[in-house]
Amino acid sequence: MLPKFIPHTRPVTVNRAASDTISVALTSQAYLDSLKQLRHKRGQWVRRIAFGFCGAGFTALGVYRNNEMQDAVDRKDAAYENYSKPAQSESYYLYWWDEVKKARADAKTLRKKRNAGSVVGGLFGIAFGISIPF
Repeated sequence: MLPKFIPHTRPVTVNRAASDTISVALTSQAYLDSLKQLRHKRGQWVRRIAFGFCGAGFTALGVYRNNEMQDAVDRKDAAYENYSKPAQSESYYLYWWDEVKKARADAKTLRKKRNAGSVVGGLFGIAFGISIPF
């Protein structure tokens, strides 16, 4: 048995009349260890890339939702400004108050979506950071 090589056994039937050659490829433990290390490194990069892309994607989604939310807040402010104008008819006030309520509800919904996207993006960012040494 050679040191640092994997033992290999194989059944053999010996026949007096026949001649045959047996070839066995030797596999070293170092070779197997290097393959294991390469698989581990590939897994590290796959995790890093996946966490990085997911983190960036969800963070970008949070930024996009933030812009949408800001548009809704701007609509609410404009509607409230119109609502606050003096000496208008009752239907005018009712219309603009409904617009204020709609824009406020939109902003609230978009704020939740923005926060969810940002939190998930942050969690993937943390996972990315943790995956670096492993």
